[in-house]
Amino acid sequence: MKSKWRMPHPATMFLLLTMAVVFLSWICDIYGLKVTLPQSGEDIRVQSLLSPEGIRWWLRNAIKNFTGFAPLGMVIIAMFGLGVWIVPPAVFPQNP
Repeated sequence: MKSKWRMPHPATMFLLLTMAVVFLSWICDIYGLKVTLPQSGEDIRVQSLLSPEGIRWWLRNAIKNFTGFAPLGMVIIAMFGLGVWIVPPAVFPQNP
């Protein structure tokens, strides 16, 4: 029996969540949401990721964001290993 609740493809989920974060940053920027740091008392205002400065920040920090996330390297290596281990026979046919 098929389940009526299907999960979307992981790439689709990633794209939808990214769009949600961008949309929420835009809404919070419109309403002027800010947070006060308890240690220093400094106010930090939300900046829209759709503004020119937000897009520049996004592009400048993309590599730092991925390289700074420690588990990502292990996940990529594990995916490469699984890809080599579970190769379909159509790609590399076995010679008898």
